Amino acid sequence: MADVTGDGSGLTKSVHTSDEAHRRLRRRYNFEWRFKAIGMAAIALAAFALIALLSTVLGNAVGAMRETYITIPVQLDMEVIGVLLTPIETRSAVEISMALSGSH
Repeated sequence: MADVTGDGSGLTKSVHTSDEAHRRLRRRYNFEWRFKAIGMAAIALAAFALIALLSTVLGNAVGAMRETYITIPVQLDMEVIGVLLTPIETRSAVEISMALSGSH
């Protein structure tokens, strides 16, 4: 095997158990921990940016979600409007004005 050295005594020593291997492993675990920490920080930053964006959009959209009703009284008298009616049209004009004024 390539990772086993023989000194003739019958005992073999692996390169994976040496002090140098432990230092490499410790270094690798440190890099892995930093990589995970940076990844979590990036995800947290992205979540914060998403929350900020959504709150800005919803905050600006609140004004568009309101409804406003305005009631304006309008007088629709045939004489004031200046409409001249023939006697046949008078009955329908009276019905129209009564319907518009709400009186029956």
